[in-house]
Amino acid sequence: MTQRRAREELVGVLRACHSAVIAPHHDRMRAAFDSERATLGRAVLDGGVDGLLDGVGPGLRWRSPVLEVDYWTSHRPPPAITRPCCGRRG
Repeated sequence: MTQRRAREELVGVLRACHSAVIAPHHDRMRAAFDSERATLGRAVLDGGVDGLLDGVGPGLRWRSPVLEVDYWTSHRPPPAITRPCCGRRG
């Protein structure tokens, strides 16, 4: 098989995968993305970087000007994420 034929086959498989897995959910995914973008935009406009990064979630803390990130090891796994981004409740 030539490289060109292999690329064409890969493109076909990726398009078929997209059609089967992503495309049916595109509108819902886009709406969720737009909503999150609007929420984060409001956080920045209302509180600047502090408003955006305050309460980013478990394992992260914003202490201006430093964003602290917990370092997880195999002996201490990360907690389950139970809080939405930016401290919003679902």
